[in-house]
Amino acid sequence: MNMTTCPDKPQASTAAHSGLPLAEAHLAGILAIADDAIISIDEAQLVTVFSDGAEKIFGYTKAEVVGQSLDVLIPGRFRLAHGSHARAFSHGSNSSRRMAERQAIYGLRKDGTEFPAEASISKISVGEQRIFTVILRDVTDARRQQDELETRVLERTQALQDEIRQRETAQAALVQAQRMDALGQLAAVSRMAAITCSLSSRAIWRWSRTNSAPTLP
Repeated sequence: MNMTTCPDKPQASTAAHSGLPLAEAHLAGILAIADDAIISIDEAQLVTVFSDGAEKIFGYTKAEVVGQSLDVLIPGRFRLAHGSHARAFSHGSNSSRRMAERQAIYGLRKDGTEFPAEASISKISVGEQRIFTVILRDVTDARRQQDELETRVLERTQALQDEIRQRETAQAALVQAQRMDALGQLAAVSRMAAITCSLSSRAIWRWSRTNSAPTLP
């Protein structure tokens, strides 16, 4: 009777293993088409997975990077801090987080050039091992466009400020000219008043001489 039930265990085991190639193929497909860099490392910070997108961004082949320290992809001045952050994340309670929360991050290409990046990291435990996966995006173009936009905004702001100053200067000059014109008109009126007053005084004097009473002999 037991012979009819014994084959069930091998069949279940075979079914479980038959799903592995499908999952691996699915993962390989994701790694092949993703434009972002997908990099997995172990607890020793050694690279175990290096996607096609990572090859394009960093300029390395998989053969050149897999098995190497992640430090090869990090500029020297950031390596010490990265190691500290990685250990803190490894022992922390969060299973994933966005990188660059403390400072901007940069990648290091094979040719030695650096580039700004955005990245997120996650961790999973497989048995007694922990696997860390980083998804990284090169934001060089986005950063350049942002810088160009900020430059245009600053230039436009400066132009507007210059225009405002020019208008204020012109307005002040106009007010000064109007003030000087008013002062000139006032001075002219004052001169005319003085002349009129002088003429009136002479006229009165002459009239008084002409109309004065004759003196007795």
